[in-house]
Amino acid sequence: QVDSFDRCERYWYNKSILKIPTPTTPQQQRGKDIHSSVENYLRHGTIDPNWREHLSVAIPNLPAPKTEGVLIEHKIQLATFDTGPLWIGYVDVIDMSGVPARILDHKTIGDFKWMKTPNDLRQNTQLMSYAYWLMNTAAITEVEVAHVYIGTKKDNIRSRVVPALVDRKHVDTIWARDVEKVRRMVAVAASEPVTAESLPPTYESCGMYGGCPYRDRCNISPLRSMNMTDVPADASVLLRKLAEKAALRAAGTNGTAAAAPAVIAPATVAAPATVAAPVVGAPATVTPPGPPAPGVVHT
Repeated sequence: QVDSFDRCERYWYNKSILKIPTPTTPQQQRGKDIHSSVENYLRHGTIDPNWREHLSVAIPNLPAPKTEGVLIEHKIQLATFDTGPLWIGYVDVIDMSGVPARILDHKTIGDFKWMKTPNDLRQNTQLMSYAYWLMNTAAITEVEVAHVYIGTKKDNIRSRVVPALVDRKHVDTIWARDVEKVRRMVAVAASEPVTAESLPPTYESCGMYGGCPYRDRCNISPLRSMNMTDVPADASVLLRKLAEKAALRAAGTNGTAAAAPAVIAPATVAAPATVAAPVVGAPATVTPPGPPAPGVVHT
């Protein structure tokens, strides 16, 4: 949920609070199937014939099946703040068989140009929460986190690993950052907006991952969410000018500079609902009616 909140508050509210379902795309289903086949290989040493080619390229980047000191799809739980919700995650692989300990996250990818960098991983909410849990549980001060990428398209079935080494000080800093995000999420949910449209949109996220599934609920013009960073760097000057003019026309300026927007006072946010102190193994309970504040925050 924290990653969803970062992506767009409207997206997060529709998905996690209002729980509006969305259809699974073929790409998402393929990713789930490959992910399950990797899990079965690590647990049992079995290879799904439907995904044999994808597994064969990933195996050199994975621990051997049934390796001692390796946890597969391991559930973690963390307290966030006093009266805050419980943080729950499922780690693809925790490898304690060597030094440093490793945390692996399997990722399917259509184009390897979208791989994260080591610096991206050091800021990644999901991986840093896993590292925080492991450091506190195993009393260690360094962890290697990594994305294990598996190509899904016929012309790029290969695997690459992006690793990053993190220490305790860095992980503690990122954890504190993300707990503050959870506080904001609880406050937004406690304000009980009827729809997500009262929350601020993140226009740059409208086209992410093939397009936001809730975009038709936002009443946003396709041109309103245009991001000039989407135009390739080597695009012609004419293409960039056309894109800029289109954005200006969408703003009603007829190709002239847009007037400065009026300053709108932020809406008053109700105080967060009282939430029971987190108890390991049980989600925190929210008392007021309406759309519930998140009692459990999933990564």
